[in-house]
Amino acid sequence: AGGLAMIVSIGNLGGFTGPFMIGLIKDSTESYTMPFFAVAAVLLIGLCLMLWLGDPARQGNPTLPAPQAVPK
Repeated sequence: AGGLAMIVSIGNLGGFTGPFMIGLIKDSTESYTMPFFAVAAVLLIGLCLMLWLGDPARQGNPTLPAPQAVPK
């Protein structure tokens, strides 16, 4: 329950921070180009973090259950 609450809280922060950041940058630059570059940069940072951390299920972590094939 705590992990789910943390995920929801981060999502709600993103729902506030994203539009606020776009509006703040747009007001200072008078253009929508830079806010979209900022959003793209945040997404690129997220992609790099995801690739750097990798999939914990593929790293042989004994605390995670191994993926199971679903029989048909």
